[in-house]
Amino acid sequence: MAQRFEALPVWHLQAAAPTGAGAEDGPAAETRILDLRGLGGPDDGWAELTQTLRQGRDSAALACLIAEPQDNLPTERQIALAVALEACAVIVEAQTPAMIERLCTLLRVEEVVSGRRDGSTGIIVLFGVHPAALFSAASLAAASPRVAALAFDAESLAARLKAPQGSAGVRTATGLVLLAAAAAGVPAHAVLSEVEAAQDLAAQTASATAQGFSGVIRRGRAARPAAAGQD
Repeated sequence: MAQRFEALPVWHLQAAAPTGAGAEDGPAAETRILDLRGLGGPDDGWAELTQTLRQGRDSAALACLIAEPQDNLPTERQIALAVALEACAVIVEAQTPAMIERLCTLLRVEEVVSGRRDGSTGIIVLFGVHPAALFSAASLAAASPRVAALAFDAESLAARLKAPQGSAGVRTATGLVLLAAAAAGVPAHAVLSEVEAAQDLAAQTASATAQGFSGVIRRGRAARPAAAGQD
């Protein structure tokens, strides 16, 4: 079926220091992040999308934001695409160490299929969407050598708590993520709110670093390429 792939969200990670303690190919100082969470359904023209993205892949560092590791086709397709694109890491809102173990199994299979080195795809655990996951932050950070970094989305957590970002709950969560990252020996990155992302990036990176983060992740958007062979 003829189809264009429009408005595939692209995020950006700006690290103040090298990352990837859990994997040799961890994210570089500047990394593009493809948000694949909305892909993988039966009508997505999956083969065409995979071919188009692989053909357009350049040498820039790339990570992929994927859905929570569940036993379903969309998640497995997102993981397969991330590995096929030679992403240095997948970013996931995992809630339990068991989810990390499941993700590691799927990554290992796809690395074999794609001929990539075992362990070459790292994992960045994203916190903020699921408040309960914060109580397992230390366990999630230490769940696998593939865990290359943690990330914290204060804006999403504040929305779940129906509280401002400067509230006690958000401040406590920030500390939990930073402590878990330090204990596991991996960096932690702060996801900027839309307001923060519109401000000076250097200033926001410096502010995040002052809190103990190693860098920032800012949301953005870019057009998906048309499927191969389509106008």
